[in-house]
Amino acid sequence: RGVFGVLGIPGLVLAALIVATLEDPPVEQSMGRYQSVPGSPGGESPGGARANKPSAAAAAATLTSGAFWAEMWRGVKETFEHLRRRSTFIHLSIGVMIQVGVGLSIMAFLPIFLVRSHEMTIKNAGLSMSMVGGVFGAIGIVTGGIVGDWLVQ
Repeated sequence: RGVFGVLGIPGLVLAALIVATLEDPPVEQSMGRYQSVPGSPGGESPGGARANKPSAAAAAATLTSGAFWAEMWRGVKETFEHLRRRSTFIHLSIGVMIQVGVGLSIMAFLPIFLVRSHEMTIKNAGLSMSMVGGVFGAIGIVTGGIVGDWLVQ
């Protein structure tokens, strides 16, 4: 657990740096969090000043309002309903679930199978699995890209 904590620190530092230095461009939203200036690209006024951005208190009030979350969940429900009606999405999801289940099962039981049935050491079994996965995974990624490009043409 300590390793995860230590390795997570750079991510937290990066997240804090991003929050402190980057600014979202003003965007018209139905909730009215940001109001862009009409007729100006990027939400900037003719003088170059940024559009009205709410204070931190106003932004926090928006996030804690029930209307914000109701609108967000309405969008989630619409998306779910849209995807649920698409048979291709359902079939793809089922296929991915089966593939992940099979892949995880193989990864869980193959090392002990290699040790027991082929008298390999744990080290050799892990090395063999990683080499096969790395080589064929790389080949599959490249081949999949090539075949995908060919199918689109």
